[in-house]
This record gives sequence, C-alpha cells and structure tokens, in this order.
Amino acid sequence: MGLHPDDVPDQKNAACNSETIDDSSDSKTIDSDEEFPEEELVYILETCTNLTKLEICFEPTSLDEFGNFIIDNLRPITMITPLISQLSSLTHIHLDNYSYQPRILFSEEFLVKLLEKMVHLVYIRVNYIEASVPICDFCECSQSIQPSVSPLGVHLASLPSLKAIVFAYADCFTSDWSKLEWKGALEELTLHYCFKVSLRALHAFCSLLKNSLVKLSLYYAPVSFPDEGLSHVLPESERKLLFRLPQLQRLYIFNDYSVEFLNLFRESSNIKHISLKNNVEIRLEDLKNLMNHRDPVWRQLKSFVLCDDRGYDEHEWPTPEEVSDLIAHGAKASVKVEHGFVLDDGKRWWLNDGEDQWRFEEEIEESENST
Repeated sequence: MGLHPDDVPDQKNAACNSETIDDSSDSKTIDSDEEFPEEELVYILETCTNLTKLEICFEPTSLDEFGNFIIDNLRPITMITPLISQLSSLTHIHLDNYSYQPRILFSEEFLVKLLEKMVHLVYIRVNYIEASVPICDFCECSQSIQPSVSPLGVHLASLPSLKAIVFAYADCFTSDWSKLEWKGALEELTLHYCFKVSLRALHAFCSLLKNSLVKLSLYYAPVSFPDEGLSHVLPESERKLLFRLPQLQRLYIFNDYSVEFLNLFRESSNIKHISLKNNVEIRLEDLKNLMNHRDPVWRQLKSFVLCDDRGYDEHEWPTPEEVSDLIAHGAKASVKVEHGFVLDDGKRWWLNDGEDQWRFEEEIEESENST
C-alpha cells in the first residue's frame, strides 16, 4: 500500500473489508497545488482499522510534555499521526519522510510513540532517523563514554514477531543495540547510508543474531577509519572481526573496502547469494579467489552479482573479456556470475525493498514501465 499526498486511494471505492489496501485499489491523484487531502486520509485510516500493511510518506511531529503528539495546523499532514498510531494490527510498516529543505528527521521518541500499539510488527522500514542521544562508536570521546540507551532500539527489541529492520540515513543504530535482549528472531538487517555505524557495532549486533540472520544488506555502511588514510583498507584490528553467521544466505555489500570486508564473512558457510557493487579498488582476481572451484570460500554459493555504476569513468569498468572470464571462472565452481550497470542514485532509490542498488538497468526500466 502507498499513502502519499500525491497518490491517495479513493476512500469511497477502496475495498476496506480487506485488511490491506494495495496499489490495485482505486486512487485519487492530488496535484502539488491542491489542498492536502486531510478528509480522504482520515476517512481511510478511521475506516480501515485492521490494516496489516502501511506505506506512507509524511512529516514527523514533536511530542508535548505529556508525551502526546503535537498537531500543527499549518502542517495538515501531521493530523493523521494519531490515527496511524492506533493501527494495532499492522505487521508491515514503511515510513518515508515527506519533509524537504529543511528535512525534519524522525526522532526516536516520535517513532516509539507512533509504533507503541503495533505489537505484531514483522517488518519495519524507516528513512531519516535522528539519534535521541548522539553516540560515537569510533573513538574515546565525550560522546562515546556517556551512558545511553536507544529508545527505538529498546522498543524494537521488545517485539517478539519482528523479523526485518530496514533503515536508511539512520543515526540511531549503535553498539548499544547489541546489548539489548531481543525477543524477536531477526532475519533481515538492511542499513543504507547509515554513516555512524561502526564495523564493531555491526559485528556485535550480527553476532547476537547469528542463529536467525538470513539476509544482510549494507550500502555505505559500516564506516571504518583506516590506518594511514587508506580508505580502501581496513585497520588491522578490524580484520579480526569475523562474521560467523551460520544462517546467513544473502549478502549485499557496497563500501570502500568491499573485498576486504567480504572476506570477514568467510566463516558464514551457508551464503548462497552475494551482490557486490564495484569500486575502483576491487580487483577481479580477488573475486576469482573467492570462487576457487578447488577450494571455494563458500561451498553453498550459487549466485554472484557484480554491479558497476555508470557514474564511474568508463576506463574503470571491467572489459567485456574480463567479465566473460569471471563468468567462466564462476561456472567452474557452479556459481552463476552476473554483471551489469545500475542507474544513478536518484533514479534507483529504494525500488526493491532496499535492494535497488543491486538491480540492473534493464530490470529497473522494466519495473518502471509496468507501473
């Protein structure tokens, strides 16, 4: 389901006897110069109280001294916030941020209040989250030694049904999350553009989930501060942080030290699919070594996707001959190797549940043409 200011289902024709309104429902398009459709959205949220899935782009608001939502009459979109918070049957929620220039970030306290009654959540996806208390996981400083607990982390840890967390531009994920007792068995963790996630914090959290984590997607995360300013080389101390995740099957990676980081998963023996976004530091010979048919790093590996970005100079792309050689090398190890180009960030943003970074141009264009 998508509830957006410019794409609102017609409330009188929507099939509200269903627990979910999806994209096939009748819709009403609201132009940017039209008045915000407050009545339509209120009608939908008041009528369809048993919704199980909600995708909405809206502005966060603040809480008053009593912990209640502050409704801003000058921002009508905030008027639907209390109604969203009453959707106790939701299992899937996707919150995108409608505010722009300046962007109003979701605060942890706001999200906890909004999610308070959604005790059956299985999947949560949120873009743009501001940390309640700034924490530094990279050094010993005033922000790294202060005692703190992430309110959002505490709340999500209390949900027994939670299986998937998908964050983009979130500052709240820190080492504290691995110190919480998680009632749910998380199977998916996606962190994109989360520039304050340290490798140690990620390692500690994944280790906590070692018996349940099936999918891990990381884009510009985690962040590391390498020795001697070599951005593509992990510090010696971090090269020992092996990820031993026996249930992990799908791994998606893009950062400045992709191959080195990928090697840290060599003891996650059940990986079946790897997607890697290319950068100028990746050598195809290193990738071949990971798929050595005589002594493969991952014996269960069946699929390997290498994506290049058209934003790079053409001379940095692998040649057709090099790609063919890599594909043939993978075939010897029974690994299907695919190579293609992805579009620029603005056109591929979140097209496939956080996996858009790994989709080729043809797939994206086909998806856009079919909608």
